[in-house]
Amino acid sequence: MARNFLNKSSKTLWILCEGQTERRYFQNLQATERKSSIRIRPSACKDRRADMIIDEAIKFKNSPNFEKGDIIACLFDRDNNSNEILKSAKIKAEHNDILIYFSNPCFEVWILCHYENCSSFEPKEIYSHLKQRFNLDTKAEKSLYEVTKTKLSSAKARCASLSQNIKSKGIELISINSNPITEIYKLLDLIESFD
Repeated sequence: MARNFLNKSSKTLWILCEGQTERRYFQNLQATERKSSIRIRPSACKDRRADMIIDEAIKFKNSPNFEKGDIIACLFDRDNNSNEILKSAKIKAEHNDILIYFSNPCFEVWILCHYENCSSFEPKEIYSHLKQRFNLDTKAEKSLYEVTKTKLSSAKARCASLSQNIKSKGIELISINSNPITEIYKLLDLIESFD
């Protein structure tokens, strides 16, 4: 029987993220919103392979730090993952009760959606666009959550629309073909259910 992930009975939400921007964003969110039951863990996986990040999460779930009732969420970008690697990661996550939140091409799609609708970009284009248009350097900004917080509902709506658009085209969300997409808005909904 699947557990309800929006139930407040879970002890800790562990967020395993592969990028520096993601880590800083969620640490800032945790501090700003005083979410004491959320823990951010940077991934030790150097080549950012989605399936290896899931393997790392599985290993962590078997450690003494992970308690019954805890939830683990993995964030990863498209990076150099193939569709086969992404599919393998998704299957491993499903079999091990691990939540995954995918961004294509990168986490910064989430940040861009706070400001405008997003079209297909590559990471360097998104970084440049955010810097030139909004004077926002996601790689240097330490208060990224605070800077974008007032636009959170717009970002969630835009991201949900992106997901719906990809689905309506019959494209697998967790694939190299789903650019642009980010499922971070779903993780924010989960975080809101924690203390």
